Amino acid sequence: MKNRLGMFCAMMGGLLVVSGLAIGMDDDGEEAPKKRPERKPPAPLEDLTLTGTLTKTEREGKDGKTRVTYTLTDAQGAKIRVPPPRAPRVKKGEEAPPPAIDLEDFVDQEVVVEGKGRVTERGGKKSVRLQSVTSVKAQDGDGPADGDADGDEDMGGDMDGDDMW
Repeated sequence: MKNRLGMFCAMMGGLLVVSGLAIGMDDDGEEAPKKRPERKPPAPLEDLTLTGTLTKTEREGKDGKTRVTYTLTDAQGAKIRVPPPRAPRVKKGEEAPPPAIDLEDFVDQEVVVEGKGRVTERGGKKSVRLQSVTSVKAQDGDGPADGDADGDEDMGGDMDGDDMW
């Protein structure tokens, strides 16, 4: 009786090992690749024009280097990280020119930032992520006054074209 019980346990153990190996294999006998959950592709980059106040933050990293980040705060108080502009690529041995845009010149000013980025919405919250900056302009607070649409000063007189200087 003990002999039969031992043989039965050995057969069941062998069967479990063989079936465990078979579960991890394809029909062809090859090992099945691990399945990852499919991610949806990121939203495409789109042209963005953002307006707000540009601020600069300096922090010391773990390695002792100072890290500088720039943040744009819009009228609603949303903060958007502004990536530093990258210098154009150069060939080996050539000196890289400085970046065309220096964000340091626009710190603590109202600016208009143009670039490429993604706008996503999760749980009712809108999120803007700026990937690259193409231009930064200081926003002029003194636009045309008193409905003077073309911005030039009133010269006085009649400007209907027949009495041009």
